Amino acid sequence: MNSIVIIANEFPYPPTHGGKVDVWRRICALKELGARVCLVAWADPQVTDDAASIDAVRTVVDELILLPFHDGFLHKLRQLRGSLFLPRSVSNRSLTDVRFQSALLKVKDFAPDIIFLDSVYGYLLAEKLVKYLGIRLYYRSHNIEHLYLKKQFLLARKPRDRIKWFFNSRGMESLEFKAIGLASRFYDISFEDLVFWQQKGFQHGHWLPPVVDIKLALRLSAGNNYSPEYDVGYLGNLFMPNNVNGLVWFLKKVVPAIRSKSPRARIFIAGSKPVQELLDLAKLAGVDVLANPPDIVPVLRNARVLVNPVFAGSGVNVKSVEMLFTPCQLVATPIGLGGLPDQVKKCFFQAEDPQDFANLVLTAINSFGAIDMDERNKARTHFLPEAAGLILQ
Repeated sequence: MNSIVIIANEFPYPPTHGGKVDVWRRICALKELGARVCLVAWADPQVTDDAASIDAVRTVVDELILLPFHDGFLHKLRQLRGSLFLPRSVSNRSLTDVRFQSALLKVKDFAPDIIFLDSVYGYLLAEKLVKYLGIRLYYRSHNIEHLYLKKQFLLARKPRDRIKWFFNSRGMESLEFKAIGLASRFYDISFEDLVFWQQKGFQHGHWLPPVVDIKLALRLSAGNNYSPEYDVGYLGNLFMPNNVNGLVWFLKKVVPAIRSKSPRARIFIAGSKPVQELLDLAKLAGVDVLANPPDIVPVLRNARVLVNPVFAGSGVNVKSVEMLFTPCQLVATPIGLGGLPDQVKKCFFQAEDPQDFANLVLTAINSFGAIDMDERNKARTHFLPEAAGLILQ
């Protein structure tokens, strides 16, 4: 078996956040392992006008099918009606009959062995393709999505954001059960999430962790015989409610505790689309904000200690995996390491009390260069591209 149709909920290139990174690296790994790949993905006009990104993807995949989120005014009205019964981000990916027939013909010509649904949001299309083509469905879960969305709803601060997360979460639990039930196999990004589904009666699941890009990993893990400009750093998106909530805690409670013992400590937070609240708090705390960095490697390698201070989420934080491949000391909350094997967790200092977190950061700053590289290299093996080969078995 080596012909796969991958249904992604968004065009994964350039891989600018954890979800896109996870999907894109798995596609590249499958190609390296000899698979034929047809990528089906939704894309807005900004993406379809980006010829360079589309060309970059076409150099990797064997077939690319791009789908619009909306096919005119009447279609958008149908999708709005659908959101009364389905999560908004699922109904937004429903297709017109004409669009579906076009996709069906292209997929049929590709003659895949399996349909691989990479996250639940493209379920409506996957279900129809399986029905019409009579082939197996494999499903990859990125989160316990209904719990994750509810947490984002509770963490959202603005009324508009709370409304958005409410409509995205409604009906998600039953849809996840349908996706896993329809799949011949399902894969989960997280150990803990896999156990959750097993306890719900689904015994046909496997752990499928994120994979790293080998070239990126080599750049990240180059030796630590250098002096980073910063003492402490964070890299991740700066707009999702769970990240924002964690960083507010870090800036308000941890940074002052660090500065009380190390007044000159240099600290940065980096990532895409920083919300104003973080910009304001960072300024007050004397923390640099590195917005929308074009290359994550020099950012991640530019601190003695990397932190992941999140308190909500499921699945696996891709940023924790990337942190693992650096030569830096690592500090995280237990939630920031959710879904990872114990061998990986042992490479991180862990705390969720602000003073304890600050004390660990201070200890880690002073022990840059004293990392047990044998243990870290063993932990890194879980995320090498060969892991994606489980899909082809």
